[in-house]
Amino acid sequence: MKEKVSFIITNLFTTMRLLGMFFLIPVFMCYGLYETMFLAALCFITDFVDGFLARKLNCSTFFGSLYDGVSDKLFLIVNLIILFYITPLTLIIVILELGIFIILTMKYRNNLNVKSNNFGKVKMWVAGITICLMYIFGSGNNIKNLLILLPLIIIEIITFISYVIEYKKEKNNINKTILNIKINKNMGLKYMLFNHEFYEKYKDAGNLRLLRGIAKREK
Repeated sequence: MKEKVSFIITNLFTTMRLLGMFFLIPVFMCYGLYETMFLAALCFITDFVDGFLARKLNCSTFFGSLYDGVSDKLFLIVNLIILFYITPLTLIIVILELGIFIILTMKYRNNLNVKSNNFGKVKMWVAGITICLMYIFGSGNNIKNLLILLPLIIIEIITFISYVIEYKKEKNNINKTILNIKINKNMGLKYMLFNHEFYEKYKDAGNLRLLRGIAKREK
């Protein structure tokens, strides 16, 4: 019962972020940049809170990881749409994010780990801060906007390169990884998605697609 309560509380913050993001564009159109910045900052804070609670309450799961990752992507997409109205330089971030998405898709299709690495986690912090700064100071010339966006552009490039390196490295070791994974044939998708112990054991082994495939093979 305690685990279920912890799980609900943690993912409630993720849900708050997800719902809040749907109001970003209406708030921007109806009220302006400062009000949008305030809402975006609240959404960004919940990203820290749900991650902290998941670790503190020992309720990390594959579902929570997936839910959080989707929410993070939507956070960036919605805010980048708004920022594009402020400056066309936002297109640089969009292109880099598209590159990261392509690499993660390739990793997923090859049964590799798609969990955010340390650079990806830092990128979200830089993105949250940069987005808020753009809402406050972004109105004006593109030179000023470029200086505000520069830290995010740099970490986007570093993150993209790190995922490319991971992809090449993990692809060469995938067969060895599969040999070391032993999954009980009675473990269904629900168990894999929501069990904390299962997540902690296999979170670095590959993605859920790989783990499900191994489970089916064991039947």
